[in-house]
Amino acid sequence: MLAFDPEARANSAVRTEDGTSLFYWSAGDGPRTLLFVHGWGGSGSGRFWAPLLQHLDLSGIRLIAADLRGHGRSDKIRAGFTTETFARDMFALLEHAATNRPIVVGYSMSAKWAQWMSSMAPERVAGQILISPAPALALPLTDDILIDWLKAARDRSYFNAWLRQFIRHPLAPEIVDAYFEDVSSTAEHTLRETFNMCRTGEFASALSATRAPTLGICGIYDPVLSPELMRKEVVDRIPGARMALLDCGHEIPLEKPLETAALIEAFVAALR
Repeated sequence: MLAFDPEARANSAVRTEDGTSLFYWSAGDGPRTLLFVHGWGGSGSGRFWAPLLQHLDLSGIRLIAADLRGHGRSDKIRAGFTTETFARDMFALLEHAATNRPIVVGYSMSAKWAQWMSSMAPERVAGQILISPAPALALPLTDDILIDWLKAARDRSYFNAWLRQFIRHPLAPEIVDAYFEDVSSTAEHTLRETFNMCRTGEFASALSATRAPTLGICGIYDPVLSPELMRKEVVDRIPGARMALLDCGHEIPLEKPLETAALIEAFVAALR
């Protein structure tokens, strides 16, 4: 097993067509590329993926983790908050990294951008792993929910209570601290606009054009994106998609990192 070494990461940045600088890091030099794209308030340059990556065998894999525009070490920009732009950003990043046809690993909101990539440009995606995925629909997220989320992003004690509603199993304090560090360092404009992107922008009818093998990973106790919703609006709409259920809530990479890594490895092995 080739273990992930955080010290061996290569940091890079790409300039998109509208001039936005996007940060990403890469590790490994295998023929199969996995592109990890974070959820709301997260970042690839932060520590959100760390619990999962320590269990992932990098043999034969090139790993890329991105900071979406407005997040992490990417430009703190106020423009371009649309599903299409976020997806095109990832294609620009992949071109800069001299790779193509990745397996896109999208978590939560970024699973929506992954679905856009694989349905609108099916020849450019080799596979997709959708973790706690937002569907290609306009979700019924209210302004009250947004206010609550924004408060959690600025108040460490409130963040604890906010996070507990999304998890089934308690998380170690250092994992919660790292999560809050990412979210709290993200500009409110970015948090607000990405939230709005999840409740607008419907392209579900285009998912039938997807050709990439697809695995959806869902928490049985996810209070936001239930297994029933995921089955109906994601898995059943994508040709040949399959679903795996884990005994957890929404924060799958943090609650079940070992099991998630095993599912990713099995998916990658089946494509070889």
